[in-house]
Amino acid sequence: MPNSSQFKVTKTITINIRWSTTEETPERHLEALEETGLDRAHEMMLQGYSEGELYDNITMPGDPEEGVDYRGWWTSEASIDREIPVFDGFAAEVAAKIRALDLSADVNPEFIDQAAEDGLSVIQAVQSWFADREFDCSNLHPLSGSVSEYGIGVVHLERPYIPISEESFNDYLKDGESDLYLTLSGVVVTYGTADMGLALMPLNKEMVKFVLDKHQESGADA
Repeated sequence: MPNSSQFKVTKTITINIRWSTTEETPERHLEALEETGLDRAHEMMLQGYSEGELYDNITMPGDPEEGVDYRGWWTSEASIDREIPVFDGFAAEVAAKIRALDLSADVNPEFIDQAAEDGLSVIQAVQSWFADREFDCSNLHPLSGSVSEYGIGVVHLERPYIPISEESFNDYLKDGESDLYLTLSGVVVTYGTADMGLALMPLNKEMVKFVLDKHQESGADA
């Protein structure tokens, strides 16, 4: 599968020109010095320099026959801007689902490319992402009600699941006050065993609405 992401890097170079002039320096000379300074700076940058000395002799109508000497100095500054990868197709769907589950996720093109090369489905790719990165369960917000009370079953769950470690389960969920939680990204999850490990399991849209409505009615956050 071909690369389906774009990563843009922009390098900006700022050239600073300083000539030794006075208030009496003619405007026509200032304009000429600006052009000369940039031309010389570009020339020296091609030779590998990032700063250097400037010299010019200007002879225009009204100037002394020998011209007017000017000296100066130029410097350069470089800055690099990296833009977040822009995905399309398979990559866009994988990135969107990962970020929907974890707002802080920094999905990189290398992961997307590897998932595509391995022939993973979108759901498999997302679950693979979380299997290799610890999901922060400390930010889960408990909701009122319970899986048994609301009759929530497998049919109400929606993949991809979020694999979690046994340590996270013991620290934040095992003795928790609820088995329904709201993530920072607004996803309602429960937890259990799936794919030979522990995982957070998102609820489908219909059950999410039901659970959140019940939670609001309970006034638990009041």
